[in-house]
Amino acid sequence: MTDWVADHKISIRLAVFKPLFAFHNLCKLNFEAYHRCVMRWDDSVLLQMAKAWPLLEELHFNKFGHSSHGVTPNAFISLLQHCPRLVSVAVLMNWSTIDGHEISPDVPYQGFAHKALSQAFFGSPRIHHLTRIAAFISAIVPRVGLVASWVGESRDHPNFEKYYIRWKVVQDLVKSFSMVREQGRRLMLVAGEGVDDRGIEGSHNHIGIAPSVQESEDRDVVVGGGGEVYEDSGNESNPEYVSSDEDSEEGF
Repeated sequence: MTDWVADHKISIRLAVFKPLFAFHNLCKLNFEAYHRCVMRWDDSVLLQMAKAWPLLEELHFNKFGHSSHGVTPNAFISLLQHCPRLVSVAVLMNWSTIDGHEISPDVPYQGFAHKALSQAFFGSPRIHHLTRIAAFISAIVPRVGLVASWVGESRDHPNFEKYYIRWKVVQDLVKSFSMVREQGRRLMLVAGEGVDDRGIEGSHNHIGIAPSVQESEDRDVVVGGGGEVYEDSGNESNPEYVSSDEDSEEGF
């Protein structure tokens, strides 16, 4: 049995947590797999978790682990929308849809911003355009203080130093972008912008009230009636953006 485990990676799917969906008052969930275990992420199950546990404050799956299977940004946004109290999260994301697009002048997801999240652990994804990643994170979770990636088991990966440094730059950029956004908000307050002739703030004001996130039939996340939504081609991992697991996997 020991030899078999040494030659194979054991795949753990999020579906194994479905029996816990009955605990609607769940506030914290921390799960750490053994070294040879790999988490296989799934957009639909993550959404089910978000709906089942609306009071979540901490959700950690393999906080310092290494995996090649990430969820899409749309699934991550849906998690934040359904769990407004979430303070710390550890999920692996596939950043290809963000990394592959230029920064748009339109705010992502029509201005949705989660104000409670302070810590985010993103596993070990590969990224190329650091500014695009940082701009997305700072817009979605403007008060996040810690953005961690390529830590723990990832240190043994041959590309560890390269991507660890990139994610450190991302964290620095997120802090800078958030500071610039706060300066802009204060400037608007001083100038009295964002208020119409009746003294009523419009739907796109500096407070950042987000419209409801809804799912379309193909499980893309749609926020309100416009704004920029990143189209995900399912949640198949793009080898350019996730770390490959060369060993075979046995799922259960």
